[in-house]
Amino acid sequence: DLQVLLLSAALLPYVLPICLTALAGAPQQLSGRFSLPALAPAALNAVWITWLLILGQGTSIMLLPIGVLFGGLVQWCMQFPGLKADGWPLLPRLDFKDPRLRASLRAFAPAVLGLAAVQLNLIVDQILVRVIVSDEANSFTYAANRLIQLPMALVGVAAATGVMPLFSRLAAEKRTTEITQALQRSCELTLMLMLAAGGGLFVLA
Repeated sequence: DLQVLLLSAALLPYVLPICLTALAGAPQQLSGRFSLPALAPAALNAVWITWLLILGQGTSIMLLPIGVLFGGLVQWCMQFPGLKADGWPLLPRLDFKDPRLRASLRAFAPAVLGLAAVQLNLIVDQILVRVIVSDEANSFTYAANRLIQLPMALVGVAAATGVMPLFSRLAAEKRTTEITQALQRSCELTLMLMLAAGGGLFVLA
């Protein structure tokens, strides 16, 4: 409805601080600093939940984006000590004449397509549930997706965050054999944990 569209538009500015936070976290992880990037989501949750408690019951939901945006700024500012410690600039530099930037954008294109497919799948799921079942069913679908994505967040994202700096370093040093071994080992461990999580979700269902 109209309120959902307005709320989505009001939350759109959060894209800027969260993208800056992600850019600030990447070089820290390459240097082996994982604590500040890992604490960023917790800081966001703490800020917007505190904001809701301050607002209290009966307050318009349209005030929520203020807390979310402030939480995004907190996430980004949290990364400054790690960036300074490694000698990285606080703001990214965008120079499309730099061949390294163009090469990075080309290399990232498949990831963009993959992420777009995931988001499109979620939208289609919501539309189908709304049409086939009812408007209220979207709430149950959302809760189910949160359960499904919990092990993905705890296991998949954590594993990727840990091994990607290793892959980058090995690739820069042309150690392709060790990259293959590291990828195989990480996939095996991730699969083992995901199967256990899947069994747990099956029992919970």
